[in-house]
Amino acid sequence: MATAGIVAEFPHLGKLNDLFYRFRLAKLNARYNTARLKKFERLDRGLQAVVAVTTASAFAVLAFSDVLPKDWADKIRLSAAVLSVIGFLAATAAPWFGLNVKMNEARTAAFAWNAAALQLESALRNVKAAPEKDGAVVVWMQAADDSYRAAAGLPSSEDQDSELVKELTQEINKQFPPDYVWTAL
Repeated sequence: MATAGIVAEFPHLGKLNDLFYRFRLAKLNARYNTARLKKFERLDRGLQAVVAVTTASAFAVLAFSDVLPKDWADKIRLSAAVLSVIGFLAATAAPWFGLNVKMNEARTAAFAWNAAALQLESALRNVKAAPEKDGAVVVWMQAADDSYRAAAGLPSSEDQDSELVKELTQEINKQFPPDYVWTAL
């Protein structure tokens, strides 16, 4: 009997269920790509710090080599050369591994999935409030579908962090429980 009341109260129940499923999936993908972006940005900052420190250290070692004893000169030059090589390797690591490309892909995906989640949430609110025969429901459904397909059409990363996905899925399920549509919107 309770199901009949919900169906009568919300004539677009099937559409709401579909929208809610895709809303939670969009939120999961947005958070996943945001976490990936943060990881890549930390790695990039770390490489930049290594470059800065090793380059400055190499110059400092050479600059102070005149005040140190002469028998240390070869060791000082060698240490400056090693620091320069480390700095060079760190500077070339980011482009070599495509770090900037990965950051841009993660940034684009996070933005697209956030936009899709906002569009889906808006559609959820409007479809839930729509009367049984309302042509606006089709418009809201189409806008949500277009936004979702645009995000889903982006290239995805080859390497998926299953632990992160599991953790974020639990967060999403906790933040947006199955009754979210009925209680929070």
